[in-house]
Amino acid sequence: MTTTNRNVTMQVPQELLGDLQAFLAQLQVAAPMVAPAPAAPVELEPMVVGEPVVAQVRQVINHRVDDEGGWSFNIMFTDNSTEWVVDDKCDCELKIGQYMASRRLRTAHLFCRVSTKDQASSTSTSLATQEAELRAAVEGGEQRIRVHKLSESAYKRMPPKLADLGTTAVGGDSIYVWRVDRLSRNICTTLSWVEELSARGVHLVAHSEGLTYRDNKLAFIQGILDAQKEAALLGQRVKMSYKHKLDRGDEAVGTLPWGKKYHRIMSADGLSTARKMVVDHPSEIMLVRRVKGSKVEPATMASTLNREGITKRGRKWSVGMIKAIRKK
Repeated sequence: MTTTNRNVTMQVPQELLGDLQAFLAQLQVAAPMVAPAPAAPVELEPMVVGEPVVAQVRQVINHRVDDEGGWSFNIMFTDNSTEWVVDDKCDCELKIGQYMASRRLRTAHLFCRVSTKDQASSTSTSLATQEAELRAAVEGGEQRIRVHKLSESAYKRMPPKLADLGTTAVGGDSIYVWRVDRLSRNICTTLSWVEELSARGVHLVAHSEGLTYRDNKLAFIQGILDAQKEAALLGQRVKMSYKHKLDRGDEAVGTLPWGKKYHRIMSADGLSTARKMVVDHPSEIMLVRRVKGSKVEPATMASTLNREGITKRGRKWSVGMIKAIRKK
């Protein structure tokens, strides 16, 4: 990918101005023109980096690639037994990273993220669309390709799955994202994360914007700033919407607990909502009674409900969901 440096005028929230200038000084890059811009306060949380669980794996001793580009690894376990395991089933990314580094082999990590259910089903930003575009950008080479998908907000913190990816990536690997804002929208944790990866020789690429962190640091940082500002503005709009609903007399706003639903009270002309009341959700209450009254194991109950096509507000049932209902 051919990239060029470009002049960037950065719009920086006032409260982050000092931290960002100090960060850029550490990078030894030319300080950009900085114009303070107001933004909503952001609650910062520390980046959590955890080592993936390695189930009885001692080391990776060999690999092979099939005709379709699929990778498998010869795994040695702690009892000295060995087994060929396909890449997606290995669950020992740190060990694989060590093996790949020792053989000077490279991995292209494709990180695809959406924040909402609507984005997940959108043809423009869906996980499937992001994966297809990123695969087209990297396929054809000899490197290993790993796809990481996440449906989760990344406003208040670095998603643990993304932090773990940074831990297991080794020098020479690449991390591709569709846009810079698919990374975390929290500038403080994200800047530290991308700089640490860059120092280790891991390449970060924002595909649709044609940016690499190594060659376009200021533009890359501006993309993170823009993402945080956009998220802050969205948060403000949500708070204003909630305030409007409470002011008109709604009993509650946002997602209701399981077993409750909203009942809409219409205006006198019947054209708009006057307010919303919280009432019992009969079908959910009946399901709660069924789950609590059953003596079968949580895993069996979850499988039964999923097989019957019954969802928990659009989500498949899990063992944890069943246990949570039985504890209440």
